Amino acid sequence: RTRMRMDSSTAGGTGPVKVDLWLWHYEPSGTGVLADLLSQQERDRAAKFTNPQHAARYIFAHAQMRQALAPFCGIMAQELVFETGAYGKPGIAHGPQFNLSHSGDMVALAVCPDRPIGVDIERHRPFDPGIVTRFFSEREQRALSGLTGKDLENAFFRVWTRKEAIIKALGLGLSMPLDRFDVSAEPQARILRIDPTYGAAADWDLVNFDPAYAFRGALAVEARGQALDITVRAGAVQL
Repeated sequence: RTRMRMDSSTAGGTGPVKVDLWLWHYEPSGTGVLADLLSQQERDRAAKFTNPQHAARYIFAHAQMRQALAPFCGIMAQELVFETGAYGKPGIAHGPQFNLSHSGDMVALAVCPDRPIGVDIERHRPFDPGIVTRFFSEREQRALSGLTGKDLENAFFRVWTRKEAIIKALGLGLSMPLDRFDVSAEPQARILRIDPTYGAAADWDLVNFDPAYAFRGALAVEARGQALDITVRAGAVQL
């Protein structure tokens, strides 16, 4: 039910649920110019980073996000005004739904005109196995039990990114306990269960993607049974 295509035009029209998935590799050389696209609030936040590289990556990610979102709103990138939801999720009044994620030197942005959407990317790195017992549901813990080495690493980051994408799509932050829903640990991404308080599992589509070597990504869209038409706007992606 999910179709991927490479395109450089702006999504539009009717039919399946349209999703733009933007992927960028961090490029430090242009951050000085990109900073001019940010709001004063964003520039102030960048200035608070003690690590200059973290500041540069923040500027890069937010400037790229603004340039990608501006055509949907018919204004210049620097004119975008973001609103913050009750749990911290940014949005644009009368604009598309969107979500930003960055890890290491990769940035991902998911955009959908009219459906809640969340995206998460994570660079593979050593992790504390205790995270599984503290934050994953019992069903997810069972799926990871007995796995070791690369099998455990792959399964862990599949579950982690899928759970993050769902929470980000719902816009609830950590106010939604991570054990209130189950996701699959195998390559095929699925929501297996969700507390009825937060909706129905059948309303959501999960898509697994690998934005780069040693990275894991997940996209969550409240498609409500409609097919997804996902357009990759930059870089290459593996589903």
